[in-house]
Amino acid sequence: MLRQWVERRPGVDVSSSEVLARLEQDGWIVRTASPDDRRRSLVSLTVRGREEFDRRLEDHLAVERELLSVLDSRERLVVVGALRKLLLVLEASE
Repeated sequence: MLRQWVERRPGVDVSSSEVLARLEQDGWIVRTASPDDRRRSLVSLTVRGREEFDRRLEDHLAVERELLSVLDSRERLVVVGALRKLLLVLEASE
């Protein structure tokens, strides 16, 4: 999932392992070896990572509310429907 997210960012030339290494260095995640496959890692948020995620999520939701505030209820329904359709396409490509 992380690799797909990074690959979808135009102009970004970074591997998922580089992203994870940076997140780990910043204290946001911990990686442990998978018990099923030692070549894979299990990634978990640290307390600090969870706090940062929650803070950024709140910022994101505030921007989203501000953007959607200019739309009436019918227009919001159209946007939500279009976003759901796009999400289905993204999920199907995984």
